[in-house]
Amino acid sequence: MRLISAGIVVGSLLVASLASAADGKGGGDNGKGSAGGSSGSAGSSAGGAASQSGQTTRVDPQTTPDDTESENAGPRSDVDKLDPFASKSKSWEVGLAFTTHRLVVQSDLAGGTADPTAEPGSGAGTDKMINDYEGYIRYDITKNDRVAVRAYMYQRFLADSGENGVRFDDIVLTYSHTFTLPKKFNLTLGLLATIPTSYDSYLAGTITTTRFTVEADRRFGPLSLDARTYVGYDIQSEESIGDGAGYAPNTLAHVGIVADAELHMPFHEPLSVGAGIATGYTWYHNISGQAQVVQDATFATQPIQQTYGGEVYARYLMPSLAGFKPDITLAYAMGDATIGYSNVLHDGVGHLYLGYRENSEFYLRLAVAY
Repeated sequence: MRLISAGIVVGSLLVASLASAADGKGGGDNGKGSAGGSSGSAGSSAGGAASQSGQTTRVDPQTTPDDTESENAGPRSDVDKLDPFASKSKSWEVGLAFTTHRLVVQSDLAGGTADPTAEPGSGAGTDKMINDYEGYIRYDITKNDRVAVRAYMYQRFLADSGENGVRFDDIVLTYSHTFTLPKKFNLTLGLLATIPTSYDSYLAGTITTTRFTVEADRRFGPLSLDARTYVGYDIQSEESIGDGAGYAPNTLAHVGIVADAELHMPFHEPLSVGAGIATGYTWYHNISGQAQVVQDATFATQPIQQTYGGEVYARYLMPSLAGFKPDITLAYAMGDATIGYSNVLHDGVGHLYLGYRENSEFYLRLAVAY
């Protein structure tokens, strides 16, 4: 599942945007998005919590500027602001999106030459290919107030016997208010809550994940800049997946920051290239009576986990047809809200790995809004 954790100061924004943490999963309403770290799976706040080695943390769509969501109306949030073909904006919009992900390293799987007898799900790259699906509806109460509902599904190609690998993610509810500031800056405050419809949330006893987001954006000629920080809290009935039965501890709270830059081609406005970067911190439950069950086995109690990620991409907004606005994005990412993000801690040692094999990927996103 896709799961976007106090953030660090981003020294500079790369000009060249991951996908969908505001309206749902990360990024803009319809836009792209960058990476960000946080909880468990793609849509839940707990599912698939980081591995015991602390190498990868799956993140939820509520936390990132993912390539597909943002509870804020940033430079990429409203396609009508960018699409020169679009007609006059209306107060509502519906949309669908399909994204397919492919890990760069395809050989890092159980059953390979290293250990041909290993279980199929024990390799480092078990998600070497994965698809996700998104649907949303949003409504602008006023020109500055927006509410939205987003739903997700994901499809893995590694499943237990009798399963098809397709599961629901959490449903995401958002509200945002945008302030127009001097010098053409926009400031957006957002609230987010999830409905625990994912399998990971079921395992973790998640009641809801809440999040408060502050986003600032501005456009300088062909360059759109966006920065977002957030704080979130998971409300759960259990301290770990499986209620302390030796499984991974549940996430508790998240803070983080995401920055994104998108350069629109002066010779053809609908074509753009960009980059995003994100980092966050996640706190985990200390499981009652089982202090040895920790997120990283080298610690006696739960360490705070820092996650990180980023991406570069190319995006094209196709001409509107009968009110339909197609959008295509191709990106290289070091993790995203579907594949998950890397942790700084690896077996008790802090490391920053670029292009980490478990979540270094290419993805293609096709979306249409009406």
